[in-house]
Amino acid sequence: MAESDEAEETVDYYAVLNVRKEANENEIKAAYRRMCVLYHPDKHHDPAKKKIAVELFSKIQKAHEVIQKRRGIYDVYGQKGLDAGWEIIERQRTPGEIREEYERLDKEKERSGVYNRLLIQRVVFLSEWMQPICLIIMTGILSMKEFCQTLKSVQCRSRSQ
Repeated sequence: MAESDEAEETVDYYAVLNVRKEANENEIKAAYRRMCVLYHPDKHHDPAKKKIAVELFSKIQKAHEVIQKRRGIYDVYGQKGLDAGWEIIERQRTPGEIREEYERLDKEKERSGVYNRLLIQRVVFLSEWMQPICLIIMTGILSMKEFCQTLKSVQCRSRSQ
C-alpha cells in the first residue's frame, strides 16, 4: 500500500491530461474532453478494459479538477501542498506599509486643500465689458454661500459705478 501512495504522490497531472505546464484554460479543457472520450468507462465493454478505463478516468477527472481549481498550489508546492490543504492568499500589508499609505493619503489631502484655496484666490472675470475684479481671500476657504454673497455685492457695486 505504501508503494501506491508513493506512486500517487509522483503523478504529474499535466502528463495525465497530456498538456504542457504552461497550457491555458482552453487547451486544458480540450485535452480533458479528448481524454474523457477515449477513457470513459461506458465506451469499453470488455470487463478488464472497463476496469482500467475506470481507474484512468478517475485520474483524468482528478487531474482536471486540480489544474482547474488549485493550479497555483499544485504548480508551486506539488501534491504535498494539495494534501496539506494549503491555499494561496493575498499577502497582507505590514504596519509600515499601512503607515506609509496613510501618510501618502494625508499629504494628498493637504495638497488638495492648497489647490482649492488657490482656485478661490484666482482672478474672477464677471463679464467681458467690466474690469476684471480680483478677489483675494486671505483667511482661507469661504463657504459657497459666503463666496456667492461676496460676488453679488461686488457685482452690485460695479454696476452702480
